[in-house]
Amino acid sequence: MSSQQEMPDLTRESAPQPELADSLSGLLHATRLRKNLSIDDIANATKYSKWQLQALEDKNWDALPQGFILRAIVRKYAEVLEIEPDVALELLSRETGNKVKNSVSKNLVSSLDYKMSPTTTAKTKARGFSIATVIWLLVLIVVVVLGVALWQGSITLEDLNLGFVRNWFDAV
Repeated sequence: MSSQQEMPDLTRESAPQPELADSLSGLLHATRLRKNLSIDDIANATKYSKWQLQALEDKNWDALPQGFILRAIVRKYAEVLEIEPDVALELLSRETGNKVKNSVSKNLVSSLDYKMSPTTTAKTKARGFSIATVIWLLVLIVVVVLGVALWQGSITLEDLNLGFVRNWFDAV
């Protein structure tokens, strides 16, 4: 055999028709060849490694990650080849059983299940005392205590260095 007979013809014309592809790997491979793209081109566009893309085309499912990661690889590969991603994912689920699981937790409750009451936009008063109220109360207590002490004669204005205040009242 000559070397030309051993090498398969991988030109666009000899590639199988994507519409006739009966599997995901056949569809991806045929479309890639029709568009004259290499695995390197697809790897650069999808940012997935060449070996993953080659394993996908070779149906080497054991070498590929499972679950949503595999679906993400297939979706991105299909988008780059301008294949409808849903078609590619459907073929994937038929071949591998890799389907999106509708795992809605029974413990989760939607916020749509509750009736919402309208909220007011006015500021609501906080409970308790504010700092300003506490300061005013302390000043008032100090003034009352000093007033009582002055009235009873326990202290004088001179004791508080407020002798000049007596002059105000004497002038009146």
